[in-house]
Amino acid sequence: MPDESVTCLKDLQARGEREYGAFVKDHLVDRTTAVSELIQRNKVTLFNEQPIKFKPKGKEMISKLKSEASLFSRLYVSCQRRDDNMDEFFRHEHQPFPPSLSTSGSLRQSKKSDLVNCLEELMQPVENRPPYDVNILDGAVIVNMLKPGMAKTFGQYSESIFCQYLKSELSRACRVDVVWDIYIPNSLKSQARLQRLGCPVKVVRVQTSSPIPGKWHEFLRNDQNKTELISFLTESAIASIDTSKELVMTDGTGVSCKPLRETSAIAPCNHEEADSRMMVHVTDAFHRGYKKIQIRSVDKDVVVLAVSTVSELGGGLELWVAFETGKGFRLIAAHEIAESLGPMRCYALPMFHH
Repeated sequence: MPDESVTCLKDLQARGEREYGAFVKDHLVDRTTAVSELIQRNKVTLFNEQPIKFKPKGKEMISKLKSEASLFSRLYVSCQRRDDNMDEFFRHEHQPFPPSLSTSGSLRQSKKSDLVNCLEELMQPVENRPPYDVNILDGAVIVNMLKPGMAKTFGQYSESIFCQYLKSELSRACRVDVVWDIYIPNSLKSQARLQRLGCPVKVVRVQTSSPIPGKWHEFLRNDQNKTELISFLTESAIASIDTSKELVMTDGTGVSCKPLRETSAIAPCNHEEADSRMMVHVTDAFHRGYKKIQIRSVDKDVVVLAVSTVSELGGGLELWVAFETGKGFRLIAAHEIAESLGPMRCYALPMFHH
């Protein structure tokens, strides 16, 4: 604290007593001043620094632009008077930070969706849904999309909603993969998720006869609830769905298949997030002879990883991303985007994205 403020603070009590004595003497004893007269307010400065007044963003931007224009004009005029090289002048920054990379000195933040929109411009619009041999589903997207509705227990939900959805998907494809996230306790991802979603909700025991909580999305906010639900749905689907086609479902680092087959190419897998693990399943399906593959997700990272993966695999692979839900649903042709970008850009795309 400045010395002036320290002195003022130490003298505050004595100053108040002096002013009180002067008030009593003038107003009550000598009566030279009327009692009804207003008392003047003291201007006491304890801190020299004034509080920072934040300007509205628009006004702040206009003020900054005016300042930059004034600076630029002065530099430009001085450069002309000295007969300097104009090309050399325009080659250098005239600000302490480049506006293309920063805002008021802070690194400019961007949205991942901006990159996805740019990538979509490299492909032709898709009018009709193309056929596919393999459908790889993001499990978290499916359970958030498939609400319990009239189902009262987890057994009813698995039998009448989740398994029925998988059967409908198997009717359109030769192989269906359901890929889940892995919820590792105390990982960086779990801590970030906890910070974003707030306090975790109570743990619910997921069994066949257990009642489903009233708030489905609140139930899915707890990592332990999701881990139990994944194991329950995987076990139920593999046991109850009778199909001659391929059904592949992840559970933790392992994989369950129906009919049984060799799975060393996809398990064990320690990918914590489903978005990168789905690319392992894309590679496995491609090496097993499938050329038309669809990925179902709402994660923008999946689009970027799909473009990079299809570029690396090549070989006539058609990789479609069924993206978003509702009115925002659209099909993204990852193979067309990869062909437009070329192998080198596709290889660098994931690192540039993150």
